[in-house]
Amino acid sequence: MSFYVIDMNGAEDEATFQSYVNAAPENVTVLVKTCNVSLVNGINFRKPGHFLFEAGSHFTLSDFSSANDGLCVRSSSVTLEAQGPVAVTGPRTSATTQAQTATNNGLSAKDLAGADLFDVAIKGPFKIKGWNGAGIRPTRVTNLRVEGVEVADCSYAGVMLNSCKYAWIERNRVVNIGLPQPITYAENAYGIAASNDNQLPVSESVWIRNNQISGVVTWHGIDTHGGRNVVIEGNLIEAVRDGIYITPQNRADGGVPLLAPENVKILNNSLVGRSANASGFGILVSGDYTNGNFAKDILIEGNKIEGFGWLGTSGQEQSASIGLESVLGYVVTGNVIKNGRFRGITVSAATGGSQSFGVITSNFIGPIAQIQTSASQACLYLYGAYNSVIIDNNTFYYVNMYCIYATNQSPSSNYQVRVGRANNYSYSPNKYASSYHIDADASL
Repeated sequence: MSFYVIDMNGAEDEATFQSYVNAAPENVTVLVKTCNVSLVNGINFRKPGHFLFEAGSHFTLSDFSSANDGLCVRSSSVTLEAQGPVAVTGPRTSATTQAQTATNNGLSAKDLAGADLFDVAIKGPFKIKGWNGAGIRPTRVTNLRVEGVEVADCSYAGVMLNSCKYAWIERNRVVNIGLPQPITYAENAYGIAASNDNQLPVSESVWIRNNQISGVVTWHGIDTHGGRNVVIEGNLIEAVRDGIYITPQNRADGGVPLLAPENVKILNNSLVGRSANASGFGILVSGDYTNGNFAKDILIEGNKIEGFGWLGTSGQEQSASIGLESVLGYVVTGNVIKNGRFRGITVSAATGGSQSFGVITSNFIGPIAQIQTSASQACLYLYGAYNSVIIDNNTFYYVNMYCIYATNQSPSSNYQVRVGRANNYSYSPNKYASSYHIDADASL
C-alpha cells in the first residue's frame, strides 16, 4: 500500500495545507499529521484517496458571514477518516443569539458541476461543531457511509443527505441542533435527514441505524422527505419536538401530487419526549393527503415511545405518539407507548385522497395522561370516514376517556374498523366510541 504524508511542520495557513492535498497522488493512503488550520475558503479533496487524520487536529472557520464549507469532498472514491478526535469547528457557538446570515457546512460532499459522486466515506471520531448549516451535508452521493461522527450546535442539521442513494448513517451522535433562543422565526432543524437536491431525486436506499440524537427542540430528530427504501433502526432520540417524520417531498416543477414516501421501516428505536407539554409526534408517517398520492408499505415495529402526543395550541393539536395519514399498507406492531400526553396512535383518513389501510396489533399503549381535557382523548384515535383497519392483540392501559375512539361513519362497506377479541382493556372507563361499523370482539 502506498502512503503519502502531509506534515504542516507548525504552519497553520489554509493555502499550504491545500497545496499538500493537491500534490497527493491519486488512490493512495494519505496520512495527515496533527495540525491546526485556520479556514477561509475550505479544504477541497479533488482526487480519489483515503485520508487518515491524526488525533488532535483542528480545522476552524471563524468568519460568521462566510458561505464556505470546512472540509469539502469533490471527487468520487474519497474516504476521510479520523484516527482520534479531530475538530472541524465553525463560527457559531451554542451561546450566540446571532441570526443565521450565511449557510456553511462542516463537512460536505458535492460535485460542483452537479454530477453524482460515488463511494464516499466519513469515519469518526470527527468532532463537528458550530456551523450555520449542517454538520455533514453530502449531495448526490451513491454508496455513502457516515460513521462514528459527533455533531453539535449547528443551526440547520446534524447530518443532511441531499438526493443520496445507498447510504449508511450509523453510530453517530447529534446534539443541540437549531437556532438558539431567543431566535424563534426559523423552526426547521433536523438531527438526521434524508432529503433532496432541488426537489429531485429523493433519497433512497438509506439505512439510519444506532445513532444518538438529542436537543432538536424546534423540529425533527430523524426525517425523510419522500424517501424510498429507508430503514430507521435502533436509534436513541431524546429531547426533541418531534421524533421521526416521514412525509412527502415537493416536486421540482411545483406540481402535484407530491412525492410520497415508500417502503419505510421504523424498527426498535427509543424515543423520549422533552417534557409534559413540549413534544408533538413521536413518529409521523404521511402521504400527500390533499392530492391522493399515498405513502405505501410502512412498517412501525418494536419502538419504545415515551412522553409524546401533546395536545398543543400551534399545529400539534392532533399529535400522538404514532400518527398516520394517507397511508396504504401499514403495519404497527410490537410498540410500547408510555406516558402519552393526548393520544397513543392516531390514524387520519378524512377524504378519499387520504384513505388509510393497515393493521394495528400487539402494541402496549398507556397510560395516556394529558393535562388538558378532551372528549376524544384515546389510546387509539381513528379520524375520518376512509379508515380500514384491523385492531387486535393490543393492550390499552389507563386512559381517562376511551381506549378506541373512531369518528365519522364510513362511506361504504369497503372501509371498516374490525376489533379483535384479543385486545386487553385495563383501568379505562370506555372500551370504544364509534360511528363506524365495528366488528366488536370479533373472531379474526
